[in-house]
Amino acid sequence: MDVADLKPYIDHLRALPFVRGVRVLSAVRGGRRLADYELVVRTAAGETHMHVELKTSHVSPEVIERWAGTVGKARDHLLFAPAISQQLGDRLEEGGLGFVDRAGNCYVNLAGHHVARIQGKRGERRAPAEKALRAPAYRALFALLADPKLAGAPVRALAEAAGVSRQAAFDIRPRLEALRFLYANEQRFGWVQRNAPKAIDLFIAGYATTLRPQLMLGRYRTPASNPDELEVSIGKVLRKTDGALWGGGAAAMRLTRHYRGARTILHIEQLSPEFLKRLKAIPDRNGPLEIVRFPGPTATRGATDDTVHPLLVYAELILEGEERARETAQEILERWFPPEHYA
Repeated sequence: MDVADLKPYIDHLRALPFVRGVRVLSAVRGGRRLADYELVVRTAAGETHMHVELKTSHVSPEVIERWAGTVGKARDHLLFAPAISQQLGDRLEEGGLGFVDRAGNCYVNLAGHHVARIQGKRGERRAPAEKALRAPAYRALFALLADPKLAGAPVRALAEAAGVSRQAAFDIRPRLEALRFLYANEQRFGWVQRNAPKAIDLFIAGYATTLRPQLMLGRYRTPASNPDELEVSIGKVLRKTDGALWGGGAAAMRLTRHYRGARTILHIEQLSPEFLKRLKAIPDRNGPLEIVRFPGPTATRGATDDTVHPLLVYAELILEGEERARETAQEILERWFPPEHYA
């Protein structure tokens, strides 16, 4: 990312009546990146250092929750994003976290000495790269994130890995290049390593709002009364030909041994009445068992034989929203998706 990407946000900061100047510093200390950027904001009371997280695509509640869970309630963090709604702005302010969007909406708290909250400004129309992706694009993005080598693979290979048309596979990489998640070199694409976490954020947002609702096959209850009993009863009737794999907390427990949760998520490509009969599953909108299709063939490549890909486990945990679920999601992210994964 270029420091020029900060200009619209810094201009809004400088326009606040108590701000006398803003400088941009490196956010790297001792070889460790603390944030995307560090700002020094000068006021009559002195200078305040702020760590900035810059989002290049529109954010969702899930992305907000992930970021909030990462930084806690530190007042020295600011989120810069193209658009922050009233609801998301309220959530950030409640958590003591600052933000600025392109329209000038903001919540800025400089060490308690100066506070500003502006909401209701409308921004410009989205650039093409910032417009919401459709479900096939999120499938392709998932495949690219799960298997970084696909960034430089032929269109046909990406289409097969994602389970999408060649057109959808062809379109996604230029979109990601426009967002600076990928770079193009001699007609081949590669990951911009430092921006891969933001591409994951983009997938999480799209998975929550666009892709998962299409993949959802239903929620059910069974005779089993708790998650452990439910897993055992499902395990007894599953057949290899079903192709079902654990997701969410059930998969997370197998990967980390730290968290299970009350929900049970089972991923499968096709759901038949005979399958539900074997499970003794009855439709229930509040049932603990969720059955969801795979977001493409790559999702079946789990870290264990009976779980989905760790990236899909991570996504389900983030959507769950519980504190322990987020902690486990972070562990999965650090273990399976370190920065070098996208080198």
